[in-house]
Amino acid sequence: MTPNDPRHGTSAGYDAHRRNGEKACDPCRDAACRYEKGARFDRLRGRPRTLPAVGTARRLQALVAMGYTLGEIAAECDTSRDMVQKWIHRDGIVRRDTADYVQRVFARLCMTPPPETTGKEKWRRSYARTVARKNGWLPPLAWDDIDRDPEPPTHDVPDVDIDEAVVHRVLAGERLPANTAERAEIVRRWLDTGRPLVSLEQLTGWNGQREKDRAMRTAS
Repeated sequence: MTPNDPRHGTSAGYDAHRRNGEKACDPCRDAACRYEKGARFDRLRGRPRTLPAVGTARRLQALVAMGYTLGEIAAECDTSRDMVQKWIHRDGIVRRDTADYVQRVFARLCMTPPPETTGKEKWRRSYARTVARKNGWLPPLAWDDIDRDPEPPTHDVPDVDIDEAVVHRVLAGERLPANTAERAEIVRRWLDTGRPLVSLEQLTGWNGQREKDRAMRTAS
């Protein structure tokens, strides 16, 4: 490790020394000893230092399904976007302090929809929700027990191309041809922003109720 590495004096620093084939410095070695002693004590108390990662991953996925971007979640977790990316796909185990921290962030955000007042914010929400939908990530209220519920059944859905450029341009006020899947997505996002269906009909010339029914069938 470099001399200014922030992990110096921590158990993570000790692990980094070992991975690099280096002799651990005294502060890192002392920190590793303290960590191991604490871990043994926690195991005796029935409070292990690691937990199944499923709850952590689901909480982060649920926030994306609400419309939060990975960058925004990373800022709330006081970590990097790359780290959130790892946690959100993590299986196996995760450190307890990580799980506890994500749980606190989730509890603070899960009932607070992200802001959608500007065009940039609306685009971010739309993009995040599309990512969640494509990955099958569920919103918070889909779970009774987010840590222990079994995975919901998956359904085979035919692959339909949605051109995000078409969706965004229509939502921005352009009149463009769109396929069935794109129309359903446009209607869903249009209504999510609180805009009336009649305005979309005037913009596109579509049968609004028919497209709304189709969007609802697609979402179900």
